Amino acid sequence: MIVKITFVYLLLTGILLNAQSLSQTVLSTAGDHFQNGSAALSWTIGEPVINSLENGSVKLAQGFHQPYLTVSSVNETENDNLVRVYPNPTNAVLNIDFTASGAYSAELFDLLGRKLKAFNIIGNHYELDLNEYPAANYLLRCYNSENKTLTISKIQKIR
Repeated sequence: MIVKITFVYLLLTGILLNAQSLSQTVLSTAGDHFQNGSAALSWTIGEPVINSLENGSVKLAQGFHQPYLTVSSVNETENDNLVRVYPNPTNAVLNIDFTASGAYSAELFDLLGRKLKAFNIIGNHYELDLNEYPAANYLLRCYNSENKTLTISKIQKIR
């Protein structure tokens, strides 16, 4: 009887336990993934593939870029002079000034690409309180009323 209970316990423990799962991500300046019924193409700039080996049904891709990754990218913008973000670095409040009054929106991301905050801005000035965030580097993306990116700023929060 004890053997049966132990067997059932081990079986249920093996089924119910889950190991930690990490999502695969590539941070690069550009990249994408395309797939159709029989083929897939993934690419990034700045993430080299060292070697790729294939033996029947087993494929090994060595290097940083692996297929089926979520690609986070930072695109260069031509409108950086339309937005002023200061003081940078900051320890509490970040000022965001636009050259013209209007309806804007912005998003704050950590360097892993996780969106921490999204907010709307009416007028040409906004004060973003960073007191709730730890000292680290962040990305601030500002949009115009047509949802086009005006600027992406690297923000350094200190203390």
